[in-house]
Amino acid sequence: MLKPSGGVIHYHESVPSELRFERPVKRVFDAAAGREVEILDKRVVKRYAPGVDHVVIDARVGKASSKNILS
Repeated sequence: MLKPSGGVIHYHESVPSELRFERPVKRVFDAAAGREVEILDKRVVKRYAPGVDHVVIDARVGKASSKNILS
C-alpha cells in the first residue's frame, strides 16, 4: 500500500507481447486512484514464454488529496 505522501512503485507483470506496456501502465494508473503519476521507466526484463513478456514499470505516484484518503 502506498503512503498518503506518495512514493515510487516498482511493478512487475507477465503480459502478452501485444500489450507489452499498455496494460501494466494502465494498471499503475488505476491503482493510483486519481493521484498524479509519472512513469519513470518501462522495460522488458525477459521473454517469459512465446508471446509473453516479463515487464517492469517504475512510476512515481504523487501525494493523495484529502478526498483520496480513506477514513
